[in-house]
Amino acid sequence: MGLDMYLTKHTYIGAEYEHREVAGKIELTTKGVPVNINFNRVQTIIEKVGYWRKANQIHNWFVENVQGGEDDCGEHSVSREQFEALLSDINTVLNAKGTPEEEGAIEDLLPTTSGCFFGSTEIDEWYWADLEDSKNLIEKILAEMDEDEKNQEAWITYNYQSSW
Repeated sequence: MGLDMYLTKHTYIGAEYEHREVAGKIELTTKGVPVNINFNRVQTIIEKVGYWRKANQIHNWFVENVQGGEDDCGEHSVSREQFEALLSDINTVLNAKGTPEEEGAIEDLLPTTSGCFFGSTEIDEWYWADLEDSKNLIEKILAEMDEDEKNQEAWITYNYQSSW
């Protein structure tokens, strides 16, 4: 058991509505057995685009900046501006690593937090690796958002949810 954190992308397609002019085909198998999905009934496609385990400083950031300070394990929508703010905070802390400003940057922007199954609160190699991984993930999501914005017909949201 531990702190698991997920980012999902929800793309509303509304295939059941003719006026949306959605076309496509879904062919899936599980262990070689076809999965029966009627494309014309698909409303939303949900993709897992990010995952963390025990990155409590990232979880704390989402709780404070997306969830209004309430750690409720609920699903919360994350805006482009929030992703950009998280990336900015990560970059600020990474740039302060090994400098006299490191402790203040961590304390102000990405402090660790304790909790049931939240993992270590030490500023160690795992802390820094979580920041690097998070930076790479958020950069990919922002690039994907740029591509998604070209399709004005797609209704897309990104959501954060934790489980512990």
